[in-house]
Amino acid sequence: MGEGGAMVAHDLPDLVTVSRINEPGAADEVFLALRVSDSSEVAVRVYSHPIESARDRERFSQEIAALRSLNGQPHVVVIHDAGVSATGHAYVVMDYCASGSLQDHLVTVGRFSPSEVRGIGMKLADTLAEAHEREIYHRNLKPANVLVGPGGEPALTDFGLLTFATRDGDFAPDMPARPRAYTAPEAFLPELMTAPADIYALGATLYALLAGRAPTTADPLAISVDGDSIADLPKVPWELMLVLRRAMALDPRDRFADADEMRVALVYAR
Repeated sequence: MGEGGAMVAHDLPDLVTVSRINEPGAADEVFLALRVSDSSEVAVRVYSHPIESARDRERFSQEIAALRSLNGQPHVVVIHDAGVSATGHAYVVMDYCASGSLQDHLVTVGRFSPSEVRGIGMKLADTLAEAHEREIYHRNLKPANVLVGPGGEPALTDFGLLTFATRDGDFAPDMPARPRAYTAPEAFLPELMTAPADIYALGATLYALLAGRAPTTADPLAISVDGDSIADLPKVPWELMLVLRRAMALDPRDRFADADEMRVALVYAR
């Protein structure tokens, strides 16, 4: 890392990095960059986990191809390019969203209104339904990974796309060591990081937009929040709270059957 957060460890084609735009303590590096070919601003995520084998490279290429199939969706950040740097680190080149994320909005502006959250929730649920139809799962949904795109529209980014070979030759997502507030309990088993886990994370994300903070539990041993245990939020319609509680049920079988069913429930949660 050079002065001002400029990247010097990775030599990426057609890109000149300007500054780092995510937190310095984050495992992956996200940079604002200029694309030399057309002088446009883009965001570049460089993943911390190195690509160490041909099998890893092939898996990465397949996952990027799947994600790029979502480029036509209005609420997904467009992926322009991807590859592996000279240092062996995977990178993805995406649209740059200058307005930041929903988490940034919570910090700088404050909570969202119930009507705003319903609108955001319906759009994200619709996008997840389309992704799930293609067997693409986000696996990392939270306010920081919903950017504010053109016209103020929410746009999903940072899908949990990277998988790496384990010692027995199988693949497992590169998971954090500690539990996260937006992660369903079963999602700590890689093979269960599918549609029900995304529904849980969407419920937790919408709760955070209303409450101004991530959902929490009083039980220090709990790894996830049970939707039935969350308290009503002031001035939030009870119908909307019911949607969040069902989305965040600990048992995946008690959640919505799919993201489209959750979208319909949000439509009527007035």
